[in-house]
Amino acid sequence: MKLLILFLAALGAASARIRGHTIKG
Repeated sequence: MKLLILFLAALGAASARIRGHTIKG
């Protein structure tokens, strides 16, 4: 279960980064 939470957290961070990059660019 911990691994799943960690994976979701990493995915959310990557998504936020991509979203911010898209808005900036």
